[in-house]
Amino acid sequence: MKKFALVGGGKVQNIVAACCEDEIGPEAVMYVAIDITDSVMPPSVGWTYNMKTKTFAPELPKGLPVWEELVAAAAEEEAAPAAKASTKKKSSDETAAEE
Repeated sequence: MKKFALVGGGKVQNIVAACCEDEIGPEAVMYVAIDITDSVMPPSVGWTYNMKTKTFAPELPKGLPVWEELVAAAAEEEAAPAAKASTKKKSSDETAAEE
């Protein structure tokens, strides 16, 4: 018995077991049936499928930040220590003047 991933809209819609692609039934007409029997890391329902590279990837959880948000957050973290360092210099200058 083989395992097939039924892909539609770039995502795995279902996983079915059949002797061959012809025995899958009407779903094989609606979706692209991809043999995943020998896959080292077989996909699950909801995984994405790239038709060009013929690879599966797990679907990312919703609510994760997009690349632009990650870059902006990293830039803020780099700028924050510089701002703190300049603040400390000013406070040490004031302390020296007060003495």
